[in-house]
Amino acid sequence: MILAGMADHEPNKTMVRRNFAKTAAGCGLCMGAGLLVTACQTTQTVHAGIAGPGGKIIIRRDEFAANGSPNMLVKHPKSRFPISLLETEPGKFTACLMSCPHQACETVYTPKDYVCPCHGARFTHYGEVTQGSATKDLMRFPASVSATEIRISVG
Repeated sequence: MILAGMADHEPNKTMVRRNFAKTAAGCGLCMGAGLLVTACQTTQTVHAGIAGPGGKIIIRRDEFAANGSPNMLVKHPKSRFPISLLETEPGKFTACLMSCPHQACETVYTPKDYVCPCHGARFTHYGEVTQGSATKDLMRFPASVSATEIRISVG
């Protein structure tokens, strides 16, 4: 079982399919671990309830600022997926459900975009699909800001 193009008499230049599969799988695991490390280092998760008329999640601005990151994951009490609350520029926020529309895998925040670790779909920080197997954007929620609060409309 030698890969095409390799001669039997060159043992140090051959690779058995089983070894190739092991090597490829190891590389894939390392790349996936890199995504998880990036996500763990940059994102805080808060649990939020729904308040006010029209179903709004309210995050205090001082709580967001104390996060020390432009991104915060907000656990919605009625969803298995969190909402990413991202400050795109001072005082401007986007809110996207972290569920890939392709096959409902939880996406991962990176400083450049959102990535689906299941099939490689990528999305802008505004939730727009840019590559991969997803054909629809991430679900977005309107976010409004006051002097003391950030409100995500989920109703």
